[in-house]
Amino acid sequence: MLAELLVGISERLLAGGRMRVEEGGESPAAVLDALIDGHIDFALDDRPLITLHDRELDRLREADRKRVRQLQRQYVELWVEVVRQVHAESAESEVRAAVHAVFGLLNSTRTWGARARCRGARRWRDCCTGSRWVRSARWTRRRPRGRDGAVAARRAG
Repeated sequence: MLAELLVGISERLLAGGRMRVEEGGESPAAVLDALIDGHIDFALDDRPLITLHDRELDRLREADRKRVRQLQRQYVELWVEVVRQVHAESAESEVRAAVHAVFGLLNSTRTWGARARCRGARRWRDCCTGSRWVRSARWTRRRPRGRDGAVAARRAG
């Protein structure tokens, strides 16, 4: 039963992502918007499943755990391909790290307390979809600051 749940949510997330990519949009940026909207819906609507996944994945039989991880990798690759179309100047490793960071941020709703879930979920969804802060995130590495970075910035400027 646990395996069915965890494999099922991974299959559903991947299928939803593929559907959004296939439906496309006017641009790769529109496809990325659709992927983000879909993941926001998942993160807010399926918090208990995210918690179950985090707590119980290691208890699956090896074959089931591999299947879940395979589905997750495919979902990550889907996102990486789209983000690289939007941000072609970014290295694949940077895009992959940024995609994982966005998943961590969006999936963090599972850690909210019950009161915060009730009050905060609607505001959080509005923030994510209204201000598009996730969409405008820098997908590229910033120039380092600190002693060496500050010196290099002064010399360049």
